Amino acid sequence: MSKDTTCAVVVTYNRKELLIECLESLISQTKPLNAIYIIDNASIDGTPDLLLHKEFIKELPPDKLDHNWEKCFLINSPVNKSEIKIRYVRMYENTGGAGGFHEGVKRAHEKGYDWIWITDGDTSHNAHLLENFSNYFKEEGLSALTNKITDTSDEILIKTAGKLNFNGVKHFYDIFAPVEEKKYEKDSLLEIELTTFVSLLVNRKAVEEVGFPKREFFIHFDDWEYCLRLQKFGKIFLITDCATMHKEVLQETVINKKKNFLGNVYVRQPLDNLFLTYLDTRNLIWTTKTHAPKWLFYRLLFTIYIKEIFLIVLLDNEKVKRIKFISNAYIDGFRGIFDNNKPKKLINKM
Repeated sequence: MSKDTTCAVVVTYNRKELLIECLESLISQTKPLNAIYIIDNASIDGTPDLLLHKEFIKELPPDKLDHNWEKCFLINSPVNKSEIKIRYVRMYENTGGAGGFHEGVKRAHEKGYDWIWITDGDTSHNAHLLENFSNYFKEEGLSALTNKITDTSDEILIKTAGKLNFNGVKHFYDIFAPVEEKKYEKDSLLEIELTTFVSLLVNRKAVEEVGFPKREFFIHFDDWEYCLRLQKFGKIFLITDCATMHKEVLQETVINKKKNFLGNVYVRQPLDNLFLTYLDTRNLIWTTKTHAPKWLFYRLLFTIYIKEIFLIVLLDNEKVKRIKFISNAYIDGFRGIFDNNKPKKLINKM
């Protein structure tokens, strides 16, 4: 395989229209991709049919699968008519974003691509982005590249890139210090430590060193954890002069309640949505325990857990059930237990 070959890995679940917009932005890159892996996490919204209708694939997967199904199709770049391989993987079950990215990066690495572009299926990329990325391919000690992320109003989403912070930390989330917006205007290239899978181009040499995204996470904080591993190989840079639009940032699937206490506002989730709280808490605790200073981790572990219990007693209904739920998340994160069916089991028992 020739040098500097690039393969995108797009993970999708029930976002067929946004997926098509993402794919159209990828095949329209001024520096054409060699391949695109579409990881379809067992979507039930007609994703395969729309891919067929839009001619990204030429054959539908079987209706019933007991294994992951892959088929390769060829399309031509609208920029220079070069061939782009569309490698469509229909997962037989939903493995979450973490499982999808693990599968896609693993397969792209096995095919020998030099650069693996991880991206969500609800994005749209500037047509010059890959070309701009390629300007840094020869950078010594480069692990990965990311770029400016905006919402649909072209506002910069500053919480998508930043550095580790261990000063004045009061919560696990505080270990992330986002890049200040003014730096996007001042600098064209910034070294960072944490970013998201909205758009992340990874050096295959780094993958060989640190492995694949952690599929056990299912969703949330798999990107942070992977970035922390990628730094064992080399640096991660943010380029600020080319944007990716993230289109479903503000999507709300449930209504959270806000409650006031001593002048502070606390967001409280309904009981049947606690599975997200469980996954967030478990994954973030495991990541912090694995990568942060031990003194900081244990201080946060005890103080935040006590605060969580206090707020449940003070503000929530179904107090015993919620305490049991959050306690399981803390214990599993601490012990590294990744049973992604456990939240549903806990809810069903309540």
